Amino acid sequence: MTPSDLLEHRERYDEEIGGEITITRVRLDLIRKVASQPHPEFSDLEFIQNLLELVHKDLWKAAKSELTLLEDNSDLRDVLICLERLCKRNSFEFPASGFRDWMSLESRWRKLGWDGYRYSTEKGTWIDDLLEPLEEEVHRRVVDRFDHQLLTPISPKDKTGWEQVDTEIEEMRRSFVRALSPQACAAIGNACVRINEAAADAAYIPRRHTPDMDPPLPRGKDKNRAEAVIETELDTDQKDLIQYARSTIALAHHVKHNPPANRTEAGIAADASIALANMLRRLVDHVTES
Repeated sequence: MTPSDLLEHRERYDEEIGGEITITRVRLDLIRKVASQPHPEFSDLEFIQNLLELVHKDLWKAAKSELTLLEDNSDLRDVLICLERLCKRNSFEFPASGFRDWMSLESRWRKLGWDGYRYSTEKGTWIDDLLEPLEEEVHRRVVDRFDHQLLTPISPKDKTGWEQVDTEIEEMRRSFVRALSPQACAAIGNACVRINEAAADAAYIPRRHTPDMDPPLPRGKDKNRAEAVIETELDTDQKDLIQYARSTIALAHHVKHNPPANRTEAGIAADASIALANMLRRLVDHVTES
């Protein structure tokens, strides 16, 4: 996500110049929605980071009596409400600013002894002191998230090619970014269970992997299905891979059913399930290619 994702551009006819001009406005409809519930594509952390940048720049513009992107009192009020809710949702301490819109900001500055319409170095220092501690904390969280990204397979393919598996993995990646609470981490375990089940279901071919079994292994027997695929497709000793598959599936259930789950356990389970799905896919690709 970038700051431009918070903006929209509209063409408008200007009578003075006799032509079209571009008007840039903040997407307040998007911001109001995010204040109520997480965005399906961008994380809360991305919104906090970019909204902080928007507010910081606009406060500086206001301090210099320049035009701001947040034009009205309600514009600034909605953005500050959204920021405060996002901070609360993600365990950040929102700064006690003493203002809620442009009118109360001007009043705040006057109480501090500053002309509301004239720039002073004190205003700039006040703005930086207000927002920089939160910005630094958010930056540290962003850096930490980069250190805790989920595994990317070594396979040259970006996806397994199994639609349900890929959909579950992508959804889990988005959820993992916001997984801070024990409940959210347990939900990652549940996502791992679904990925393991979908991957075993996609890889398992009854007539090939259990030809003498009637009826074949039912859906939900993920360990048995994965074991049958590995035993059939590998000529070498399979015990280590079979043990990996069993442990990965067991770990997913452990994270799902044994609260309080934490981010480390959830990340390990997620990485293991992604690796298992790609391992099973590689085995099936090997059969197809040969």
